[in-house]
Amino acid sequence: MIINDELLFKHGAILKSYDENDIIFKEGIQAKYYYQIQVGTVKICNTFDDGKEFAHGFPFVGHCFGESYLLTDKPYAINVVALTASVIICLPKTAYLDLVVDNPQVLLDVNRYTAERLHFR
Repeated sequence: MIINDELLFKHGAILKSYDENDIIFKEGIQAKYYYQIQVGTVKICNTFDDGKEFAHGFPFVGHCFGESYLLTDKPYAINVVALTASVIICLPKTAYLDLVVDNPQVLLDVNRYTAERLHFR
């Protein structure tokens, strides 16, 4: 896990359940949550006008996704879909920003995770 579950819940996180093929978020919407997978696997992808799809990754239990968008006002440039029945910890953006201000090591940990993931792309 990237951020300790207890710390996320202490800052107001909730659990959301998704069925297989449920859309968690779509390209073009504003980031509202920090997402960390408690159960399941998701697909990060882009779908093009011709129906072709490009998969960026398949995060699973303990991983987070979409976290870099919490530090900008730009909309998501990706889609995230549940590949399996999934339970996701969702922390509102404002609570996430408060959490990282109060716990700077968490921001370093999340940024390190993001950097490592980008290295393998």
